[in-house]
Amino acid sequence: MEALFTWVHETLGMCFYTLPALLTGLAMVIIGLVHWRNQKKREDDFKDETKNAENGEGAPAPEAAE
Repeated sequence: MEALFTWVHETLGMCFYTLPALLTGLAMVIIGLVHWRNQKKREDDFKDETKNAENGEGAPAPEAAE
């Protein structure tokens, strides 16, 4: 463990815990961007479905179960 600490500190020139923190932060940003993109698509699909329903278009209503 001491060798890893020394290598990170001397080779990369940063604190031992900086690298995991940077990787975690990068992963959080990527996950946030993917979520934002997927949410935007869901909102657009919902708006299209709502617009089609107002115009009387779209799939017919399901029949009641007997």
